[in-house]
Amino acid sequence: MNQWIATGEAVLPIFGLIALGAVLRRLPLLDEKGWAGLDRIVYWVFFPALLFASVARADLQGVAVGWMAAAMIGTVVAMTALLYVVSRFLGAGKPARASLVMGGIRFNTFLGVAIAEQTYGATGVTLAAICIAIMVPTVNVISVWTLQQGTPGGGILRTVGSLFQNPLILACLFGAVVNLARVEPEPVLMTAVDLLGQASLPLGLIAVGAGLTFDTLRTHGRLLATGIVAKMLIQPALGFGFLLAAGLSAPTLVIALMWLALPAAPSSYVMARTLGGDAPLMAALLTAQVIVAVVTLPLLLGFLS
Repeated sequence: MNQWIATGEAVLPIFGLIALGAVLRRLPLLDEKGWAGLDRIVYWVFFPALLFASVARADLQGVAVGWMAAAMIGTVVAMTALLYVVSRFLGAGKPARASLVMGGIRFNTFLGVAIAEQTYGATGVTLAAICIAIMVPTVNVISVWTLQQGTPGGGILRTVGSLFQNPLILACLFGAVVNLARVEPEPVLMTAVDLLGQASLPLGLIAVGAGLTFDTLRTHGRLLATGIVAKMLIQPALGFGFLLAAGLSAPTLVIALMWLALPAAPSSYVMARTLGGDAPLMAALLTAQVIVAVVTLPLLLGFLS
């Protein structure tokens, strides 16, 4: 019982910040451009600073990165295939099918890193950075494949190229270079980087809450329910089997499984709107999954503890 209480104490404040973001968005503090600017600063400055510092200092010995990657990618590929079959059975068109797949495999990075940090501290942030390095390329390639089949100007090659412009991937790569070179970063520089990183999680979580759109929950009944069950229940169940078979250590298994159980990322809505997905369905999935995650993620972490 004490472990369940400790899990709740660690995770529920995170959702409190998300709720605060939902309230602040409805107050006359920032306009649309102001919130968009906050998103960009967190994504391009604060969050990369946190990941760079974590990876640069990380002790990666004992982390079975290869097996972890195989298990997580295997889970996502299996989930994609399952959602394709289910969406065809439900009679969903290509736009809805693409949004359903994205809602089933994409993840909210801010929420994941915040929970990892609260659960395992610096070790958790390092494992979260590994999850980002594994999963960002995987889910982006699959997402574009589902959205842009036959679309001029898009495609897998363009997506792969864009990954090398992703600030989160670049931060992990630069941190890994510093780590492997065994270079001691300049203390003054790293202090500044640490200060930037400390701002990323609270601001990122507030931005998550600000992006919730509750008015979209009244539509897309069957597809919305399918996306919630697939993401919050079926994918973690599949992932648990793959990760257990990989023989991962406890912290690695917990963070990897938590990552697979995260609600989808707000960037999924932008992709759906600009690349031909079902944007209203995507918006509904994003909001509903965050609401459901308030219950499922503490339960999952409590069970694993």
